[in-house]
Amino acid sequence: MKSTRKRLLALALPAIAIIAFLLVQKIRTQHFNAITTQARGNLRSMGHALLEFQTEHGRFPDDSSAAILRAEYKAELPSKGQTSNDFLCQLITAQIVPGETIFHAAIPGTQKPDNIYQNGKALEKGECGFSYIVGLDGNDLEKHPHCPIVLTPLIPGTTRFDPKPFNGQAIILRLDNSVAILPIQPNGDVIDPSGNPILSPNNSFWNGEAPQIAWPD
Repeated sequence: MKSTRKRLLALALPAIAIIAFLLVQKIRTQHFNAITTQARGNLRSMGHALLEFQTEHGRFPDDSSAAILRAEYKAELPSKGQTSNDFLCQLITAQIVPGETIFHAAIPGTQKPDNIYQNGKALEKGECGFSYIVGLDGNDLEKHPHCPIVLTPLIPGTTRFDPKPFNGQAIILRLDNSVAILPIQPNGDVIDPSGNPILSPNNSFWNGEAPQIAWPD
């Protein structure tokens, strides 16, 4: 009797292990799908906000628009932006975006924004999950509609993407307000249809110069 039970248990254990593995994989896939969908939706909202900002101020957020907003709204904005937090918070200051929620992406070092953005507290450390390309304008939209402007998850200080947060995928807002989800290569690059890494100076987007990237703080 005991030997029969042992044989049945020996037969059942592999099946239990397989079921447990499949359940873990299902939960993992659901998690990645949820945070990817959230980041993609936030980028779409950000794209609409950036186009509205461009229409109102003639440019996407940069240091010159920060100076205008400081004068117009008496806002506490840095005179020289360093991080994507510095630049993207201009969308809040300009009253185009009503809060900080759309700037969240589930990458390491971030937490959900607290939506407290008075008195210079907009997009504080950890409340932005996206990198931002500084210096683009409407001319770039006409010439290169698929040029990236906001993207995640870039490794801070580099042009390489981190494959871990979104299961090997990068999520990219382009100037035409489309959102692309592209695979991250083993070396951390993301390749566009031209065959070039999207952040390489060799890409036609950048006219031979490295893009000015502001990473999140």
